[in-house]
Amino acid sequence: MKEYVKNRPNPIVQMGLFNDGSGLPLAFVINPESRNEQPTLKPLEKRILKDFHLSKFVVCTDAGLSSYENRLYNSMNERAFVTTQSIKKLKRHLKDWALDPSEWQMVDSTQTTASKKRKQTINLNDLDLEKDTQVYHKERWINENGLEQKLVLSFSPKQANIREKQIERALKKVDNPSQVEKKRANSPDRFIQSTHVTEDGRIAGQSKYTINSALVEEEAKYDGFYGVCTNLESRPGEIVKINQRRWEIEETFRILKSEMRIRPVFLQRDERIKAHFVVIPFIINLPVNGEKNRRIRYVL
Repeated sequence: MKEYVKNRPNPIVQMGLFNDGSGLPLAFVINPESRNEQPTLKPLEKRILKDFHLSKFVVCTDAGLSSYENRLYNSMNERAFVTTQSIKKLKRHLKDWALDPSEWQMVDSTQTTASKKRKQTINLNDLDLEKDTQVYHKERWINENGLEQKLVLSFSPKQANIREKQIERALKKVDNPSQVEKKRANSPDRFIQSTHVTEDGRIAGQSKYTINSALVEEEAKYDGFYGVCTNLESRPGEIVKINQRRWEIEETFRILKSEMRIRPVFLQRDERIKAHFVVIPFIINLPVNGEKNRRIRYVL
């Protein structure tokens, strides 16, 4: 989470927070925004291991903390990791394997080793993407500079249709240029491109907005696919289930930023900035704005 000062475009601090499997906070750290977040993971882990005397530690992170050094550290002793893996950033032979429509399976996360049976493989080209609601998986072990890890891939026909809706939203904005905002990684605006020349090559007096068809075609290759890396030997369904629980943490940060009104932070000293976050009340199952289905599970 990043904290911003009023009338200042850049954040001044970022918070790293560890939660247990139940969503309860274990430890946090406040760092300057200019500091790379990847080296902050190991010191915080060491603090948790020392304070709680844990026999086993499995850390689940997003791609921002999934550096080679962090994965290697969490492959030692009784530590393990489950981290998001971008399919776009895989090596060519792994990317080809990941996008290959053959050799996929429906995996039951409750299936035990004793009852494990080889299931019939499925070709994704045979699926009805508009009606199919199943999730399909495949996996393989890879070695990266001496680090043994398992690449677990999932494909969801339901998620494959999300981009189509984003393109529809982008098309509406093309006709209303004033609605086009700063392009972000997951924003529909990323599909919109502007041109400042006419068809005959002359400089145009007004920008023209169109859909970037090349980008649409490139991103279509990855529709519905999701990658996770781990050193656990658990079944693919179990690994994906662990990773899916990250949304609870992300939802908490969204509520913390919007509902708890902790911003802006008009502080300079490190100890006072930390105290500002410490005094935020610890709340469990508190309805937000009277909405029964929107609750704060935990806030530090």
